[in-house]
Amino acid sequence: MRVALAGLIFFALAVPARADTWVPDDPADPDVLAEVSAPDGTAATSSKVEEFGPLYVRVRLPGRTWGEEVAIGDSVGAADVAVAPSGWVAVAWSDDGLEETHVAVLHPDGRRTEQRLERSRSEEVTVAIDARGTATAAWQSGDGMRATDGFSTPEAENFDVTVSPGGRRLLSWEASAGVLARVDGEPPQLVAPDAGVTEIESEIGEDGAALIAYRDLVSHGVAVVDRAAGGAWMPPHGVTAGRTSEPLSRTEPNGVSTVLAVDGRAAVVWSSPGWNSRVWAVAGRAGGAWDPPTPLSFPLRFASPAEATVDAAGNPRVLWAEQAGPRGAKAVVDAVPDTTALGAELTLPPRLPATDDGSLTIVARARCAKACEVGVRSGNRIAARTLRAGETTTFRLKAGDIRLLYPRNRRRVQVELGAADRSGHDRVVKRTFTVRVIRRPIRSFKVGPSHDFVMGSRAGNRAVGRLVNALLEGLASGDIRTERELIRRYQAGARIVDDFDGGIDTAVGDEIFAVVIVPFALKGFSAESVLGS
Repeated sequence: MRVALAGLIFFALAVPARADTWVPDDPADPDVLAEVSAPDGTAATSSKVEEFGPLYVRVRLPGRTWGEEVAIGDSVGAADVAVAPSGWVAVAWSDDGLEETHVAVLHPDGRRTEQRLERSRSEEVTVAIDARGTATAAWQSGDGMRATDGFSTPEAENFDVTVSPGGRRLLSWEASAGVLARVDGEPPQLVAPDAGVTEIESEIGEDGAALIAYRDLVSHGVAVVDRAAGGAWMPPHGVTAGRTSEPLSRTEPNGVSTVLAVDGRAAVVWSSPGWNSRVWAVAGRAGGAWDPPTPLSFPLRFASPAEATVDAAGNPRVLWAEQAGPRGAKAVVDAVPDTTALGAELTLPPRLPATDDGSLTIVARARCAKACEVGVRSGNRIAARTLRAGETTTFRLKAGDIRLLYPRNRRRVQVELGAADRSGHDRVVKRTFTVRVIRRPIRSFKVGPSHDFVMGSRAGNRAVGRLVNALLEGLASGDIRTERELIRRYQAGARIVDDFDGGIDTAVGDEIFAVVIVPFALKGFSAESVLGS
């Protein structure tokens, strides 16, 4: 039976609690963001241009800029990339074309060594590397898993491998009994009985302190199993602290990332799903107490999946990207937390103005008692800015959609206005408005004989005008009732226009579109679909 995180509790731990505070730490270098990185600056990113093509890996050595792309494999499926201090990079992948599984090590001096792991493709691979350049990989083999250290198990999925710079290894995976862990060459231990997993990330230190973070299959929250140096594995405990009580479409964590500092401090970071994908982080100590989760990114703006790493001072650090640029925050032990209230005053209009073309202007005001970021969003339109303490701003957001004019459209528009500081304090107000549509008569959109459709001649412009007016008359009279008939009439008319000035090109089509977009929408048709057919 699977156990949901909702049933997990935070256990009282004997280790003295020392709270970490998340402090803004935005990187000055826009190129600092990476898929994986080490404390000394070693980093790597990977990408694919074609679905069945090579994996392209870029490496940044300590104190250097990003190098050129290195092509890995021929037809790469599942893949994983890892780095270690001093410029070491490891890549494991399944070559689905060759039906083989490989691992490669990219050396700091530019050399590359490669090893075939198995003569079969793998649905899942994971890799880690230590500071001496020794890579440890694990891959799906049949219904089980194999690892480069010789370990294998007949039942495994959702697995991860991690190594410390000095070479200590932690392999974790899910089986029917729950989550298991194997440290170095020790026998596997069942650390999370009956847990169902959709993603696993893990860390291990030189002293044996370790953590395993996983997404729970039932609740979609994040749980942690951890141990202090020389200690036993602690029972699983949830770290999303009630976020799973909200709709899963907004709170299901995605892209979990973990880090473990030398002093045992740890962090887990994840993104909530949805197109805005907010970054959340929680700090704690391996085998000790964990703090509540803190939102790090702005609530109304898309944030890229975040990476947990360690800064040069040994602090857990989180890096991500927003539209405003690269962002970062670090967990500082015993730092004085910012407890000043946000004091946000957020004002949305009582109603939205009527529209005759689907466009809207949303006027909203925002003010904070302290320095903050404020923003307003409707659909995929957003405006945001930074305010000083006590400053008031007025937004005039251009929003709306031509589909508001469709006869069967509910004419509902949701608007969100929010404010947040960089310490996790935020406030968001939401309102759904019903928009009144002004419906002009279809015949009022007809064009006169002098309308310019950029045909190049008066005769050409008049021919296009006759076509447009005929379509509008058909819609007004009810002679045209279906999109199919509208398309047929347009195409027939366009063939007649072909005799003038070379016919309807892109520029002419744009002029036609500008005339018919609103009347077509009032009858429930998409001008883009009709003209592009």
